[in-house]
Amino acid sequence: MDNQQERPSDLEIGWLVGAIESEGCFSVLRHTYHKGNLYYNLLLIISNTNSKFIEKVARILKKAGVGHHIRWRSVEQLQAYNKRAKRPQATVTIWGQKRLRPLLDLTSGLWGAKAGQVECIEQAIKLGSPRRGPEFEKLWKACSDLNQGILTDFTPKSSN
Repeated sequence: MDNQQERPSDLEIGWLVGAIESEGCFSVLRHTYHKGNLYYNLLLIISNTNSKFIEKVARILKKAGVGHHIRWRSVEQLQAYNKRAKRPQATVTIWGQKRLRPLLDLTSGLWGAKAGQVECIEQAIKLGSPRRGPEFEKLWKACSDLNQGILTDFTPKSSN
């Protein structure tokens, strides 16, 4: 009897990387807690209006053992933020280094356009916990700039 959990195939891993490259965003979020203390959270968000797309992302993440949360929003909910929304949308969210680490290990070396964001998250994981202080502030700024298209230290270097 084989009691091993099914793992995603190389094709599924490649598809997942492509899905994240096109529809996802890695971020370092900054929160202010009581007494003005700053704290930083790591996350990946993948959004889409196609239910089959979202289901496939979730299925591959489950096979890979990556914890995630799916939230569907109705057109009415979306229109409260964006008057142009015409279809319901789902968001797959992966919070925290314990959930992101297995995904990054699984997809190592496969990233293209998101390589800078992945490097940013990997640097944050290396800094460890607690996620606060000047090093995380610098990292948060660099990741924010990167997500806005501003070049930073985390821009991947070409391998010529």
